[in-house]
Amino acid sequence: MNNATYGFDPSEFLKVLITSFFEWAPRLLVFVTILLIGWIIGRLLYSAVSRIIGKMGWEHHMRKTAIGRAILSSGYTAGTFSASIIKWLVYFIAILYSIYALDIPELSAGVSQIFTYLPSLVTGIIILVVGLILSDWTAELVKQSQPKSELSTLASDIIRVFLYFIVITVALANLRIDITIIYIFVTPIAWSVAIILGIIVGWTLKDRVKELIERALKGSGRQ
Repeated sequence: MNNATYGFDPSEFLKVLITSFFEWAPRLLVFVTILLIGWIIGRLLYSAVSRIIGKMGWEHHMRKTAIGRAILSSGYTAGTFSASIIKWLVYFIAILYSIYALDIPELSAGVSQIFTYLPSLVTGIIILVVGLILSDWTAELVKQSQPKSELSTLASDIIRVFLYFIVITVALANLRIDITIIYIFVTPIAWSVAIILGIIVGWTLKDRVKELIERALKGSGRQ
């Protein structure tokens, strides 16, 4: 019985197999090479960044914020946390480039769209992380600058939540997420926060203002 009867030609099959191998072998080699290079660069950057930031003593400042304390309590230091973000970003970019190198039209189109969105994604994440830490730090600074009381704690919490809101809004805008509905609530929220903070500041400073007025009256009475 002839192989041709079943429509199968071993020599043709072998020819196609060899052709496919030599077509895909360079792509797979580039794929693996890019992944290996990305892994090496990610590890080197992790080591360098963790050492540099570790020597800057950022842990002291991170302990002053709620988010910073949460990061430190999870086992990270300021250096390893920053270095981990950079390392995984390098890994992610290496994976995208390696997939693009396979030269598969469907995958290449998807990777191209991701590369177009990547700057916005990175910017949004940086704004979110740094912004939340700075918001925490600002709120703690306000709290520590006033005598310890329920009002100072309330003012600090209101400022923290308001700054969180601003940071998240800006981060979402950079991520190209429609935040039209958020803008509707921005104005009334901003006015509400301003009024509440004004009342809190006035109540907190009333004793200080009274003391200054009494001193001024005593000084004028002596004259």
